[in-house]
Amino acid sequence: MVRTYKRKTSRDDIDETIVARALTEISNGRMSLRTAASEFGLKKSMLHKRFKKQRNTTEDSGAESDTVDQGKSKYASNQVFSAEEENMLNSYLLKSSSIHYGLTLRQTRTLAYEYALKLNKKFPNKWNVEKQAGIDWMKSFLKRHKNISLRKPENTSLARATSFNPANVNAFFCNHKSVLEKFKFEPNRILNLDETGITTVLPSPKVLTEKGKKQVGQIVSSERGQLVTFVGIITATGNALPPIYVFPRVHAKDHFVNGGPIGAVGLAHKSGWMTAELFMNVLKHIVHHLSPSKENPILLLIDNHKSHISLPALCFCKENGIVVPRSHRIAPTGFNH
Repeated sequence: MVRTYKRKTSRDDIDETIVARALTEISNGRMSLRTAASEFGLKKSMLHKRFKKQRNTTEDSGAESDTVDQGKSKYASNQVFSAEEENMLNSYLLKSSSIHYGLTLRQTRTLAYEYALKLNKKFPNKWNVEKQAGIDWMKSFLKRHKNISLRKPENTSLARATSFNPANVNAFFCNHKSVLEKFKFEPNRILNLDETGITTVLPSPKVLTEKGKKQVGQIVSSERGQLVTFVGIITATGNALPPIYVFPRVHAKDHFVNGGPIGAVGLAHKSGWMTAELFMNVLKHIVHHLSPSKENPILLLIDNHKSHISLPALCFCKENGIVVPRSHRIAPTGFNH
């Protein structure tokens, strides 16, 4: 099947509404085929084929039927599903994606095959062999439905997906507004803190090499890097505090952050992840740079990772003028103020 063929002429660009009007005039006996073709600027042979097909369809069904279904081409008789059935499948795919359970191409092809079996549709024998719809059908389906495309999803935990709902989001903004009105925070006293994972070996860039060469190498410090937790702290004005790194080591060494940003702090844990004990060092790092107090507090927006909501950390924040979120299903939904 030629999937990338592009028409070189516009001979097949026929306005189906004009064809439908012409067929209506012919069916009602107000015009002959030759007169309708001349009146509407259509080919007589094409109009004759369409009228014959409509008449046969009407006789078989015993009622009048549309000449061309909405959303279908004039070759739609070869499609497995009708326009309405494909729209239902399209809606199901969008619904699955909206609830973070999107289907892959293979899963969609399997679903289409089972859907066709359920509806007793006529389809190629190859579908029965592979137990899924063909790749040609899949590509044609995507062309007919421009509102869906193949995308790489972002991993989303079940806790985040279920907690991100209107009630929790509204609660966050209501609490956030009340805290801002109570403490009158300046933008440089509002901080956002989050962790992410970085690797010690960056991906190699593309390089120029001999064409056709099967294997291309690039010298790096190590073939496989280790995961390091990076703690970023930024204010509402866009200024950033020196970052903190958690290395997968038992003991932290000063040379871990050699060549890094000025003031960067290196911590260590055998897993390389943030812990409640290490988060205390992060809070002390913030106090060292911003000097918050009960008279001049700061607002720290963090998520509800278990390392952030330990009792020692919350007590430290309360004593040093750091307003932080309370423990809740999503962060931040309530403030300790």
